Amino acid sequence: MIVWEYHADFKWPENIDQARVEQWIRQCLEQKGRMDELISINFVDKEQMREINRRVFGRNYDTDTITLAYCEPEQKQVSADIYLSFPQIFENARQLNIEPKNELLRVLIHSILHATGMKDGTDMEKQRMRAAENECLTVFS
Repeated sequence: MIVWEYHADFKWPENIDQARVEQWIRQCLEQKGRMDELISINFVDKEQMREINRRVFGRNYDTDTITLAYCEPEQKQVSADIYLSFPQIFENARQLNIEPKNELLRVLIHSILHATGMKDGTDMEKQRMRAAENECLTVFS
């Protein structure tokens, strides 16, 4: 089950909706031999995200996503709380000169991959993560 929470004034970009995104997430998980058990996706503002970052990790800075996974990497079922700062994501898109929709999907699938146990702390892990993101992003059309 995928649960959507909107804690701020989030609006989906044009040509994209929650049902389509949910289907895509499940398709990407299936490609990895996984399935959703309970994934809570929370859209928050920058202040809420900074508070979560401070409370959970002791870090006092803005970030676009935080993923709290509640499953082991080898488990088939994926459970996680995902927090997305849509203002930060849209700011990133503006700075990168890309469509907000594309950045939102990239950050969302990045978070889903973290929920499956993928890491991005080393250069090699970052390369694997980016390849997995790109593979999933090609599926969304």
